[in-house]
Amino acid sequence: MIKAVVFDFDDTLVRTFDSCIGAMRQVSERLGLHVPDRPTIVRNWGKSVRDCMSALWPGEDIDQLNEVRLSFQPSIPFSPVTGAHETIDLMSKRYVLGIVSGEQREALVRKAVQAKIDLKKFDFVITASDTGVPKTDPRYFDLARQRLERLGVGIGEVLFVGDSIHDYRVSRSAGVHFAGVLTGPATREDLVASGMNDRMIIPSVTDLPRFIRANGFT
Repeated sequence: MIKAVVFDFDDTLVRTFDSCIGAMRQVSERLGLHVPDRPTIVRNWGKSVRDCMSALWPGEDIDQLNEVRLSFQPSIPFSPVTGAHETIDLMSKRYVLGIVSGEQREALVRKAVQAKIDLKKFDFVITASDTGVPKTDPRYFDLARQRLERLGVGIGEVLFVGDSIHDYRVSRSAGVHFAGVLTGPATREDLVASGMNDRMIIPSVTDLPRFIRANGFT
């Protein structure tokens, strides 16, 4: 039985990828760096922001890159994934809700405000500013585990929802159930190639109630 649903944020609840492609080009131009191609960005999307930037611009000053990235963010439009508001409302009536994101807290809050995602509906929000380790680290879910335990939820009673192979790897390291959504840049083929079972993949968060019933999580 599932007692908690924990969401990734970018491209799971809020559309981010296409908007951030433009921001990355702006960062490159501002600092006189090469512009990463789309396949390289897709391959690293879903890591924590700092890890993603390290992969896109190896050897560069990550603090400077992040400062420039954040300076562009207020002008970038962010909108909710279709049905995200309704899904959050529905899930919050039955489950403990959380967010575990590789984004920095300041940036996540700004995106949530733009997309009108009410963070007060979540029992906890954990960002890269809180964890102290990269999203690729097996300990990334540890803080969420502690919060869940305080709320009376065991690790086997958690469903993590994300859009990338990195989210899937986080779920495997943590020992939680997983649902992969196709609202990010990763395709169904990408997710299956990472080892994910096809039945774990759904079009978007709006399909979560059906997914939970179909997998006997009720």
